[in-house]
Amino acid sequence: MNRRKFIPAAVGGAVVAAAGIGYLTRNYWSPAVPSPTTPSPTVLHTETPIFKPLEAAFDYSPKSKYILQDPNQAIDFKNLTEYSGDKPACEWSVDGVTSQNWDYSTKLSPGKHTIRLTVRDNKTNDWTGEDIEVDEYGPDYPERSLNVEIKGINYTPGHTPFYMTNLPDDRVKEDIDVIHDDLQCNGIIIFGYPPFRVIECAKLALNRGYKRVILHTRLYGGDESSYSVFIEELAKEGEKLRTDSDSIVLSIGNEYCIESDAIFGHDYNYRTLHVGQLMNAIPDWNSRLTSMINRMSSVARKYFKGRLTYAAAWWENVQWDKVDVDMIGTSEYFDKNRPDAAQVGAVGATEVSLKRLGLLASKIKKPLLIPEFGSCAYLGACEDGGSAWVHALPDMPKKSYDEEAQARCIEKYMEIFSNLGYVDECYLYNYYQRNTWELVPDKAANFSIMDNRRRTRAFHMYGSFKTS
Repeated sequence: MNRRKFIPAAVGGAVVAAAGIGYLTRNYWSPAVPSPTTPSPTVLHTETPIFKPLEAAFDYSPKSKYILQDPNQAIDFKNLTEYSGDKPACEWSVDGVTSQNWDYSTKLSPGKHTIRLTVRDNKTNDWTGEDIEVDEYGPDYPERSLNVEIKGINYTPGHTPFYMTNLPDDRVKEDIDVIHDDLQCNGIIIFGYPPFRVIECAKLALNRGYKRVILHTRLYGGDESSYSVFIEELAKEGEKLRTDSDSIVLSIGNEYCIESDAIFGHDYNYRTLHVGQLMNAIPDWNSRLTSMINRMSSVARKYFKGRLTYAAAWWENVQWDKVDVDMIGTSEYFDKNRPDAAQVGAVGATEVSLKRLGLLASKIKKPLLIPEFGSCAYLGACEDGGSAWVHALPDMPKKSYDEEAQARCIEKYMEIFSNLGYVDECYLYNYYQRNTWELVPDKAANFSIMDNRRRTRAFHMYGSFKTS
């Protein structure tokens, strides 16, 4: 925020003195009574008023940096300048158009706008300014009812391979508000590193009124000891939050076969690119997975008394009746590599899997949540599923960025979840992903529904579905 100030020299104060008053006592006091001591003069103190120069300040709403989704909606600018005495004069300048109103409201077209507020009185003047962005008006997707209790999204305040630095606190708060208010989500999965960043973000979500807040363990590497330390800290701090809100759920991990070193060894990048080969090479990988889930669950339950879940890849085939978690969590991406896809297609194979999971959830009496689903933004990404960015790498120059393809894929997911009727919670992957990871150089191979701070068509599509 730019600022210039002009402050003249302060005027010195004046000193006020008072003289004593004498009393004539000749005919008043009896000669036998001594005359009282003449009283000391009363000194009147006059404090010099403290001079406080003006400091221009303003705020605006809607607050999101990309603020308007309706061409008929105005943005309201509120003058927050503090003053004593007479109200100072002010002038708003919005792209050179001026107004002398104290507060100001106007409509803005899509694009960048320069806002400047100047205030002045007979002693000082000051100005402040800010550039704000207005999003292109969103596509008019029809509003639809979603037959799922919790609609959410994956979000991180930072420090993962996909998010190289922590986001500023004000940005995180803004995102939490936008996800709740504009994206119409009542649930959120929060992941990142270190654990206290996840907890801080969770507090914001609870204060905002989310119905479900999932503390998610994602390390993108690390042995079992690293996971134990991470889960222990999340469990301890999460329990403090849970005592005030039953909205808190703890996820003890995500796709251990890829993200943990404990099942297959190697590093994260190698596991991601060669997981199929590793599964064939290590026949007992599934029993290793089951054992690790239960060991991590034991760590969490020492400190966390609420519900636990684990976010499995669809191909991990977790034995949900044999693992100590309270909620079934499986990321049911459309994927042309699914066993049933050759017969019924990628979308149909996901439906078959969800029906099977629905029956299991009913039998073992555990809620069914989808911790991840979504699509990259290129034509054909929908059937490439959660590995879309991997499939795109060899011929990335041929993959053109296509927001509508991403939006329509999300629409398919929502229609399936809603029609099945037994998906309790679903969480889109993901809200925001920076293109900084060396393996994802192009935004076409990105699952994000935000292009930097611009809302993509996928954002508007997901926002068009409303929970009852």
